[in-house]
Amino acid sequence: MKRFLLILLPAALCGILHAAAQQRLTGRVENASGEGVPFATVVLLRDGVQAAGTTADSLGRFTLSAEPGRYTAQVRQIAYEPLEREVVSTAGSDLGSFRMKEAGNSVGEVVVAATAIRREADRFVLTVGDAPALAGKDGAELLAEAPGVWLDDAGIAINGSKGVKVFIDERELRLDGDKIAAYLRSLTAADIARVEVIPQGGAEYAADARGGVLRITLRRRAENGMNGSLTAAASLGKHLSNYAPSGNISIHSGKWTVNAGASGLFATRGEGRYDETREYPDDALQFGGRSEFDDRSNFGSGRLGIFCDITPHHSIGAEAEYSSEHHKVPSEAWTRIAAYGMQTLTESNYDQQAGQRRLTAAFNYVWKIDTAGSALKLLFDYTRQRTDGDNGYDTRFTYADFRRDTTYRSATSGRYDIFSTEAGLDKRLAHGLKLLTGVKYTRNTLSNDALYEGLTPGGWLPREQYSYALSYTEQIAAAYVSLSAGVGRWNFAAGLRGEYTATDGRGGEVHKSYFGLFPNASASYSLNKMRTWMLAAQYSRNIERPGFLSLNPARIQFSDYNYQIGNPALRPTYIHRVSLTAVWKYRYTLTVGVNLHRDLIREVCKTDPADPDVTYITPENHYTENHWFVALNAPVQLAKRWSLSVNFVGVKQDIRLTKQSPLDEHYLMFANITTGLTLPARFFVELTYRGQSRLYSGNSEVDPRHTLSAALKKRLCRDRLTLTFAVQNINGAGEGYISRTDELVRSMDGYSAWSARHFKLSATWNFRSGRDFKARTLENAAAAERRRLQKTQGQ
Repeated sequence: MKRFLLILLPAALCGILHAAAQQRLTGRVENASGEGVPFATVVLLRDGVQAAGTTADSLGRFTLSAEPGRYTAQVRQIAYEPLEREVVSTAGSDLGSFRMKEAGNSVGEVVVAATAIRREADRFVLTVGDAPALAGKDGAELLAEAPGVWLDDAGIAINGSKGVKVFIDERELRLDGDKIAAYLRSLTAADIARVEVIPQGGAEYAADARGGVLRITLRRRAENGMNGSLTAAASLGKHLSNYAPSGNISIHSGKWTVNAGASGLFATRGEGRYDETREYPDDALQFGGRSEFDDRSNFGSGRLGIFCDITPHHSIGAEAEYSSEHHKVPSEAWTRIAAYGMQTLTESNYDQQAGQRRLTAAFNYVWKIDTAGSALKLLFDYTRQRTDGDNGYDTRFTYADFRRDTTYRSATSGRYDIFSTEAGLDKRLAHGLKLLTGVKYTRNTLSNDALYEGLTPGGWLPREQYSYALSYTEQIAAAYVSLSAGVGRWNFAAGLRGEYTATDGRGGEVHKSYFGLFPNASASYSLNKMRTWMLAAQYSRNIERPGFLSLNPARIQFSDYNYQIGNPALRPTYIHRVSLTAVWKYRYTLTVGVNLHRDLIREVCKTDPADPDVTYITPENHYTENHWFVALNAPVQLAKRWSLSVNFVGVKQDIRLTKQSPLDEHYLMFANITTGLTLPARFFVELTYRGQSRLYSGNSEVDPRHTLSAALKKRLCRDRLTLTFAVQNINGAGEGYISRTDELVRSMDGYSAWSARHFKLSATWNFRSGRDFKARTLENAAAAERRRLQKTQGQ
């Protein structure tokens, strides 16, 4: 492995010595009023071959490098007519202003002013504007506009694939699935400049980016000044009551930039209820139960980042973030079991409390090697997380005239330490070539322990079958190289990543080591000169390593009749991903593809051999599971003030549980349709439909679900204040789950506080002083393993 790391990086760097001398060119893209056109694409062509390209900033300014000579400059922005003119590259050239005309709103050319979506070689780019349609939208709602993106409290999916890595201004979001949704809700559309959807990550991303990459670029801030925002939001309903304040500020002075932010989510009521029934082959057996709970939680986080441009070519940055959360979840459960005329009644009370504290720290050094954009980066990242739980359980069993009470308690604790460091080179070569190469090392350590005790006449006695103490250490060494280029109407990118993993576990006795190569390639072709018709093809190989909690063999009790247990024998999942995308007019997209999984990790429901009334959930490897999919994205401007955005994903799911099992086929559907209407006096109305068909995982199913939501927004104070009133899940759709074993069919129906109907109120105030500049944010050593702290696995 050491030889591999030492050989690959020098081999990739050798091409740097032959880079040709290039000139630095600047310019600005403007509209008819002289205002900057944000995020326009600027490309230089020589004899029909792309020699250089870049994207303008939020003020329309751009910088690129090219060899001396004469070129054809092409400028594209979705809301404007394409622009083309001849330019000359000389030392320090200022290409001046490129003035674009707004595109017409005819049948053949539909313009979406709120957002602009375009396709690049390996990604979709969503440019966020200031249209009233986006007024008051939070980051989670904005992502619904992105092609193929699906967001819920379990995390983010792209084209139906979960395991997505999320970056905010080059910094990986270090939150679990439900916390990612909460964080994105704390952002507003006014904070976000651009969203990039990368369905298949390149070699520069960790090989476990199996679900793709989502990159969010925040807006530019004020030079030698400050700006920021304050938001107050509340979600209220029959079962939900929570409050979410947040704020951020960015200050720039000379060489220094300081960013700070804080957010909170305080739930005073989070009620939920689920009813459970079971069907047995023997009609003389019956089972019915109900559980009710109230999740009262507090979550808060604070972030501080300091950056310094030591010289025009050298900069350093440091950032720290601390978050804390506490859940108090009292619950009650009632169960009735009937067997041949005899009944057993169970009444349970659970007092569950859990806490989590997380501290992250990151540092980077960036050396800008030349004016073409080449850079050498050294990244360091550290995360420490502490978890604890304190639970009490009281249960009364009644059988005929016999009554028995049981009381037990549990105390759990966990510690997670993740350290990562990376050295990477981004080298811009001659003729539009771009080289990415680097090495990375990650060390993950985990320790968990739990003590279960039962109350007896003699006092508390340990329940050894439930208690545990275990720890894991995992080390991952990686090296990667990637090369991209543009030739005429073609754009190519290809890369190779090698990763060696060694895991040592005590308590679960896990000792594993394995090496893998993960290639990827993408190519796009413009079918016409204006690039309004494009085809893009992509391939990648990825890995999903088992989460630490999935490897944990400890028994986690949910009720007297349900528990969860890990599986130390889990193998990593390997995935081949292939897709082909057709793009029309930069934003209408149709993607077909397949994700081929080997040893996909899924949660499976089983019956406890020791007690047929008890079921448990455990993760297992499927032999194969393949997803053939089609994804459609169509943003349409129906009229001047009426817009429609359609996202649809259809999947054919082929499952083979074991090598000998028959093939099990399912057809799945996901839809997200949003329509918006701009009204006088800066009011805006939006209606959203979200739907999914029946879903299948292991031997379990999720019932179809369809929800309808509406929002009314108003802008005030020269657009600095945005007020929003929304109704989520107007139709009151619930949730349903089914698990099938050889002994029974288990069904659960109900709702959680977030999934039930509720109202959302929010007010956001944006402030600023000074002129615009680009906010500094920290790029770090990527913490892909943080997602593995989550409990869930699979697609």
